[in-house]
Amino acid sequence: MAILRGKVFDLSIPCIVLVTVAAGLIFVMMGTTPFDAHPDEHLHFKAAQYYQSYWLPPKVGDGRSEYT
Repeated sequence: MAILRGKVFDLSIPCIVLVTVAAGLIFVMMGTTPFDAHPDEHLHFKAAQYYQSYWLPPKVGDGRSEYT
């Protein structure tokens, strides 16, 4: 039982470090990337606005989603 606890503990520290580094990189990228870095970014924003009002995807050709 003690060996199992040792192995779990040995793996948990690298996992915590990895998650912390990944979260740090995410926050750095989020803070340094401009909003309009991609040419279609405004379309993603409009699609997010659509899903604030509707839960399901629109049918093909639906006029409500024309601007998205």
